[in-house]
Amino acid sequence: MSSNALVFRVELPPAYLSPNQARHVPWKLKNDTTVTYKLQVQAECANAMRRARWVVPVQARVSLLWGLHDARSLKHKNLDPRYHPEDSDNAIEAAKPLFDGLTLAGAIVDDRWESMVLGGVTATRTEGPWVEVTIEALG
Repeated sequence: MSSNALVFRVELPPAYLSPNQARHVPWKLKNDTTVTYKLQVQAECANAMRRARWVVPVQARVSLLWGLHDARSLKHKNLDPRYHPEDSDNAIEAAKPLFDGLTLAGAIVDDRWESMVLGGVTATRTEGPWVEVTIEALG
């Protein structure tokens, strides 16, 4: 990780953002959940940007570390309303509102190919529950 990086944590996304549940969730509920999570990410990111005096780069690499500590036991007991992805492709799809929140906060120019490169998408089961976002300036 470069020294020119912004690192912060946000809550895991709501379970309704799971790509596996998407077709079973009413559109309005999924939309409302998406907007709420996007705004939560925007607020957390904006706070981190102020603390770090972040200057938006022309291009950035965004990496996600999913902290899934106790995720399986809580998930199977239906005690946690948060999404606990089991693989990276579902994690990326569920993170779409997170990327939008980064754009809204002004941490990245946009989530298009020219402005954002997707870095690592990994998970730990020893810490969490959260998503750690790392934004590295590339240009």
